[in-house]
Amino acid sequence: MITLILLALLLVPYALIGGILALFWKARRMAVLRWSFVSYLILAVLILFGAGPYFIARMVSHAGTRPSDQQIKTTPADYHIAYEDVIFEARDSVRLRGWYVTPASRKAVIICTHGLFRNRTELLEAVMPLARDGYGTLLYDSRSHGTSDKGIVSFGYYERNDVLGAIRYVLSRYRDAVDKPVIGLNP
Repeated sequence: MITLILLALLLVPYALIGGILALFWKARRMAVLRWSFVSYLILAVLILFGAGPYFIARMVSHAGTRPSDQQIKTTPADYHIAYEDVIFEARDSVRLRGWYVTPASRKAVIICTHGLFRNRTELLEAVMPLARDGYGTLLYDSRSHGTSDKGIVSFGYYERNDVLGAIRYVLSRYRDAVDKPVIGLNP
């Protein structure tokens, strides 16, 4: 819809300029109208297939958490689960913030990642039953989301560094342990 409005707004100056020139330049009227039409089509194609996708990609790759999700202040403590605030680095050195719930009876830690434009609070309702069952969990805000540091959002390419950093963080907590927990990832 925005694209159609933009193209219509671009058509107005071309129609005005081409129409006025065609009125005063009767000998070259068809050439002026053809020039106006062709130059409008070229500009429309450049916007549709060049500048438009670039600006949309830039907007998404620098996006963060939706304002409505930033207002949510729920933590694992609201589910009566003990947790600690943690900060760790992604593999490409972006600092990520999250909540770590130590495994109780099970020897497994589940690393949970949220969706685009969301934050770690999105996962609480689904993951807290696992924590009650004794599983450990690591819920973190991905790059440029929630309280984590800024980084380019890439639909997975750079976010894999976030997951690898989370795995490295969990392994570092149990570096000297004989019985290391199994690490699982949520889908």
